[in-house]
Amino acid sequence: MRHIVSDDDSSTARIASCRNNLLQQAREELPSFDYYFVLDVDVGASSLFDVKDFVSNFIYPSSSWLAMTATQRSEYYDIWALRIKSILPFDCWQRISELTWFFIDRSYLMKHLVNIHQKPIPRNISLIEVESAKT
Repeated sequence: MRHIVSDDDSSTARIASCRNNLLQQAREELPSFDYYFVLDVDVGASSLFDVKDFVSNFIYPSSSWLAMTATQRSEYYDIWALRIKSILPFDCWQRISELTWFFIDRSYLMKHLVNIHQKPIPRNISLIEVESAKT
């Protein structure tokens, strides 16, 4: 999921609303299903996308997760979605918006609140519980 940078949280609210509407529609049209997949339409355009990587999500027992989101081989792009309580317990885009009003240059804030967390996530680590996947 990509977060569109804005000065308010209307974009994230819209993304959440779309996700929930699609899930509700799936539940109505298919009352019984094992998995519900949502895929960004531009993922297939990436040369880094590999079906084997996607299928590897299912090495984890389905009872150990409620939602599974993807990582990538290079640095992790969507830090907003990767909010982890112990590392990044706040909405980075909201914080940037708040601090930009005071005195700090937006590029400085991007470097210190977003880019610092954009590192590759090793394939061999266990599942990561993220704030954005909680209902």
